[in-house]
Amino acid sequence: MENTTDEWLRLRMQSAVQLTELRDTELTLQVVVRHTRGLMNADMAYVSFTDFDSNETVIRKTDGVRTGEYASIRQPLGSGVLGRVAIGHSSYWTADYRSDRKLHHLGDIDAIVEGEGVRALLGAPLTVAGRVIGALLIAFRARREFRDVEVQQLESLADQAAVAIDNAQRHEQLLALVEQSGGEQQRSASDVAEL
Repeated sequence: MENTTDEWLRLRMQSAVQLTELRDTELTLQVVVRHTRGLMNADMAYVSFTDFDSNETVIRKTDGVRTGEYASIRQPLGSGVLGRVAIGHSSYWTADYRSDRKLHHLGDIDAIVEGEGVRALLGAPLTVAGRVIGALLIAFRARREFRDVEVQQLESLADQAAVAIDNAQRHEQLLALVEQSGGEQQRSASDVAEL
């Protein structure tokens, strides 16, 4: 059952408020995928982190995924929907992954997707201040088209998620820096500036 626009906005606002309160990266990721799956009425949702040094994106957290192989995909950038979106240029969707000839398919990844029963995918990049950090995707186990409003909704969720993830990571880095400094009363000017 699809949410009405007013109901979707109300639930979206609740999700945004909860995400602003989180300071733990793993918990933030779990809330992102759980809320995304619910708000988008998807069979599954997942978030990946992009590593340009290794030229891949790695699924970090999932909701609704049944197989361990799918939950731990390491997708080369530019391949499949995940690898295409994780580059950060734009959102992308496919009504039927298996038959989408516009995608660069890889046999081992296709076998994992087939094993999970995934057909339709919609993904949006996660970017913070112009920096790509990953991708947010939803998936369905049946063929389906995506409307423009659904793409826009996922993009808005991805924008919020990217900021929440970045904030949680910065908070953890700050705590580690404070702990590393040993809680000393006297800190150098560079320590204070870094904090």
